[in-house]
Amino acid sequence: RGKKYNGKQYVHVVAPLDTMPMFARAGAIIAQQPVMQYVDEKKVDVLTLEIFSGKNSSFSLYEDDGDSLEYQGNQYRLTPIRLSETAKGWEVAIQQSEGSYQPASYRYQIKFHLDKKPSTVSENGTVLKERAQEAGWYFDEEKMILFVQPSGNNGQALRIAISR
Repeated sequence: RGKKYNGKQYVHVVAPLDTMPMFARAGAIIAQQPVMQYVDEKKVDVLTLEIFSGKNSSFSLYEDDGDSLEYQGNQYRLTPIRLSETAKGWEVAIQQSEGSYQPASYRYQIKFHLDKKPSTVSENGTVLKERAQEAGWYFDEEKMILFVQPSGNNGQALRIAISR
């Protein structure tokens, strides 16, 4: 759990049958939504961005209605997301979306895999409070994961700064 491996090697991992090991490259940004059995089974109210520190990277979140062929007529939306290492720590920039498709409003949750607890976390320049509910953050010391719940949603640009 949370172990780092150098690349270009084979790794043998013993895992119970009910556990699937997950390997992610440093700098990976993985978007996750609630599990659904079919498109639009339930409303997506939170989109989780699982981020692995280690390298500067970028990702474009693609969204369309998931049901029609309207994406062929440019009915889709791209949201650029960038991870940058700064002198003070890390910055996650969720930029303004581009495209004509308009999904329902949802909030972001960021799960950031780190080596140690950060000193501060801010959203668009405002320092967030350390707590588990509402807008704010908390750090799981056992799993070494920072959970950030920004107050903004997918209709606006967000900049999350994480200080070491």
